[in-house]
Amino acid sequence: MYLSNFTPEEFQRQSDEPYIKKRYSTNLLNDILTEPKSRTIVVENFVQDLSIQGFKCLKTEFHLNWAMECLGYSFSLPPRKFFNTIMNSIEIYKEWLLNPILAPPFLQNNLGYYQREILCHFSLAFLQQNESLKQVDVCLEILKIICEFINSKNLEQETLLCLLKLLFKMTEEVLKNIRIAELLSQQTLKILFQVWLLSNTRDKQLWEDLDKMMYNYIDNPWVIISWNNVVLGLTKRVVNVLYGKFDKQFIVKFYEHESLNEAQMIFAPKVDNEQVLYFWYRLLRIFLSNKNYQDKSLDSRVALIIGINKVINQFLKACDLYNKNIKPKGTANKEMILCNQTPLSLQDYYKLLSSIFIHESKVGFSSSLQDSSLASKNNPIKDYLAIRDRIPIPSISGIFELFGSWLFGITKHNSIYTELERAEAIGMICKILARAKGPASQFDLEKFSIRMFYEILKKNLKTCNEIIINFSGLPKTNIKIIELILENFSFLQFIIDTLNENHLEIETKRHCFEIFLIFSNISEIYLGHKLANNLASIFLIHLADRDENSLLLLTWIICSYVTCLDNDSGTINSLLRGLVNRLGSLEENSRINYFALLNCIGMIPYLIDRSKPSIDVIKTNVKIMLSLIPHKGKSNEETVCRLLLCITDWIIAFPPVFFDQEIKSQMLKKLDYTKIYDKYPNFNDFLKELLLNAFNQPESIGLWSRKQDLNMRKDLFNTEHAVFTAEEMDNYVILHIKNHIGSYIWKITEVRDRMQKKSLNLQMTNLNIITQEIQYQKHPNTQVNTEEYLGNDFSSFQTIKKYFDKQKQIQTDFKNNSKTKPIFYKDIKNRKTTETEESNIDSAKFKIFRRFVSELGYLDINTLNMIHPQNKASKSLFQKIDMQSIKPLVIFPVIYLPTPDAQENIYLSSSAYYSEEFQEFLKSFGTLITGQGEYPYYCNPQLMRFRSCLFKSHAFLRSVVVSPALCQYDIKITLNEILDKYKNIVIWNERHNDRYSNKTPSIFNNIELNKTYCVVLTPIGNGLINVNLKVPLEKQGPLMDKMIVTLKHLPKLLLFTIYNLQHDFITRYTAWRRRVNMIEECFTNGFNEKQSNITDILFMNINDKDMKLGA
Repeated sequence: MYLSNFTPEEFQRQSDEPYIKKRYSTNLLNDILTEPKSRTIVVENFVQDLSIQGFKCLKTEFHLNWAMECLGYSFSLPPRKFFNTIMNSIEIYKEWLLNPILAPPFLQNNLGYYQREILCHFSLAFLQQNESLKQVDVCLEILKIICEFINSKNLEQETLLCLLKLLFKMTEEVLKNIRIAELLSQQTLKILFQVWLLSNTRDKQLWEDLDKMMYNYIDNPWVIISWNNVVLGLTKRVVNVLYGKFDKQFIVKFYEHESLNEAQMIFAPKVDNEQVLYFWYRLLRIFLSNKNYQDKSLDSRVALIIGINKVINQFLKACDLYNKNIKPKGTANKEMILCNQTPLSLQDYYKLLSSIFIHESKVGFSSSLQDSSLASKNNPIKDYLAIRDRIPIPSISGIFELFGSWLFGITKHNSIYTELERAEAIGMICKILARAKGPASQFDLEKFSIRMFYEILKKNLKTCNEIIINFSGLPKTNIKIIELILENFSFLQFIIDTLNENHLEIETKRHCFEIFLIFSNISEIYLGHKLANNLASIFLIHLADRDENSLLLLTWIICSYVTCLDNDSGTINSLLRGLVNRLGSLEENSRINYFALLNCIGMIPYLIDRSKPSIDVIKTNVKIMLSLIPHKGKSNEETVCRLLLCITDWIIAFPPVFFDQEIKSQMLKKLDYTKIYDKYPNFNDFLKELLLNAFNQPESIGLWSRKQDLNMRKDLFNTEHAVFTAEEMDNYVILHIKNHIGSYIWKITEVRDRMQKKSLNLQMTNLNIITQEIQYQKHPNTQVNTEEYLGNDFSSFQTIKKYFDKQKQIQTDFKNNSKTKPIFYKDIKNRKTTETEESNIDSAKFKIFRRFVSELGYLDINTLNMIHPQNKASKSLFQKIDMQSIKPLVIFPVIYLPTPDAQENIYLSSSAYYSEEFQEFLKSFGTLITGQGEYPYYCNPQLMRFRSCLFKSHAFLRSVVVSPALCQYDIKITLNEILDKYKNIVIWNERHNDRYSNKTPSIFNNIELNKTYCVVLTPIGNGLINVNLKVPLEKQGPLMDKMIVTLKHLPKLLLFTIYNLQHDFITRYTAWRRRVNMIEECFTNGFNEKQSNITDILFMNINDKDMKLGA
């Protein structure tokens, strides 16, 4: 007596064997008493008395069976009228079912049989009734008892199968009864799936019935929710078995409707991995198999798509753990025996399960668990589990083989699905391509691009929004996707059109900017100038945005974009104007963005090709910035200083700007204004010297070295504003000047021209010395006392007279010399000169240098008084002055990772193989220094650690790069030592074992990212490099996280990115202050000590001892 087997007609016709054995000795009331009223009276009185007297009145098993007839029949009564009777029956059955020791002895002797009878009787409460509310109360109480029963007892398999069949009938009855479906569906489906998992059934008919019922009643929201709860739990366990912790317990979380924040109930049955794999496959097939959902409700279809996406997300989470290089903890399960055979892929497992299902369909399965379970010895799944290692991480192709038909079917142009459903599906396709292991097949990529461009063409708002949100992570390691997207300009034009929309959400706007990070720098390579004007226009429009993060992103996007533009002067000019104009309209309280924009504008002249911008545009920009100073900076010293420094950098980069009289007069006027410099004293003097010293200075690209000469004469001289050395060899002089701004080296050579034969035909009349008084002289000459007349200058006069006499003697000697007079000039590289002849060497220490400074007019009395020879104090300071250089110094290591999993003994050793791209990248950082010859002092610590380094001096900064790849032999340094010495490191992630891997290098397991900023460079093919910055957003620029740049432009952008991390605008000013103090110290220290006379050093003979001391 149970649901669908209760009326006399059903009793004769229905049979649910082998799940529920038919018993003809029951259902007596329906057969004997023809009047319902009579049956009701009997049942009501019997239940009432039994409830009062208890089971002791049941003397025989016949009495027990008769009592259960009445109790069972009571569940079919109208619940509103006989609610108390039904609840009394429930209480009696609850006590017997959950506490058998309190049941009649006859029931205890045949416990399984009577348990099945009670469960059958419970099912009668789900018969369709006219009163719904009271029936819901009754059914909920029964379901609660069944839930307690299955959780507290080890049930016989026959009882489990009986209960499973009954619950199936009860659930179906609830789902088709509109009155109670909304209130009972959740609990009924929850208990059905619990029993289904406990039964471990492989019965073909039961699975087919479940499939049919779920599909028929998919419009009930609890069908999808309950199914998804179970499948999600199974998927998590499958992922754990295949990729993660083997010993993690299988659980199913049943959530409340439309709330996934807190589980209403957690179900944790003890199941083996083989059952998990089988049930996961069979339950997934219920909705993934090709079914027609056209007549189903929109809400149901959307819920189903979202539910399947959650399942896919579990595999993507495994991909994320793999990509983050997080190894799962835990020991292997006994079922998973590791071996050396090739691992299966995810799709291999799915095909295996599919083949088992096909086999089931052909041969059928018996109803008994013994025959139908995969627990038998010849179990295909267990055989594979026992001989295989864990499978590789889910690949794009593997996930698409499982879910691709479903996802691509939804997004077909002629599908029945709405925009909302298509948006969910295409968003998930983007996530799979971005997060799963590549490569994607060309077929899948083409299908994706066709569907994406179709949605873009149709301008479906929700679908396009999903594409934008999920696209930023898509092509970071897949060159195929980049090439597919940039085959035409449709996609980037779509992003531009999206940004042009009114009332665009800030989050969507930021995602659009992230897409520009990927494509803008390489658009010229693939699209030429087709989109340059459109990109520039959209950049200029959105520079006016008020969102700080969006403006910060866009600022550095423009900076990198103009750096990578090689042949588009017009776009560069318009973007430079836009940046400067935005500076004038930016609110003063937006200090972070204001300073970032200033920093960007100041860098651009050193990043771009300076021949591209128009000088007129540069002049206009400089004038605008000059006009910003009064109203932006009177009360803000730092703003004024930053603006003036930015303007100075532009003038240095474009010297013709200073020819403009308006700019020159305004700039000099600003530099004379000293009242506001309290925090940064003498900042205007710093800018003056920086500006004037920068003109006509070529950009140095490496080291200059000279041969050592044994005949070198050297001395050090101090002045108030500079310190310099003169090193004279036999035929040239090296003049090394160190002033407040920097160091300058000049080479001076004496040249004699053989072709100079002509004399000047100049004659000088020799005057005779008059020794007698002239007759016509009215008054005799007054004899003047020279010493008294000159006073304090007499000693100088005596010194000059001595040199004059010596020079006269040299002139006399020169008359007998047939050599031509020397011509002095500054030796300019590559200048062709005539052949020279050597002159006789006199015995003076500085012959060429003396003649040179004499020609320049520097050997007058005033100049000589300003120059002091070296002393002990100034000599040591001279070597230290350049330790404070105006050019910022950036030092960083570059570590080459052949694979993301490379360990320290690999990436810190000298490898036999480095990719061509990496070698080209390293070469761009300048001259290789190995410790031989002359090199800058700041290379010393790097040479001690790495034995070699790369040095380069740029127009704006200097760089020293170290790398194990530069060493011929392995270095004795650890990663921790590197991290202690360098706060910024660059990692080249080659991935030569897997060019499509998204895996995070394992080196980050040893790096504290809050202490060390890292730049990860990943080559993705065709000379393109993906950039990942482990750096806070406010410290990024000009390189940004997720940006893609060409190898050609990467080194310069990288240097300025490291500069941003290591320095700020005040770096150069601070170095200038220190140089000023050191030069002043050179001039004043030891001033009272006895010093050599400057004229003696320049003109007089010296002995060997003096020469050695001077050198």
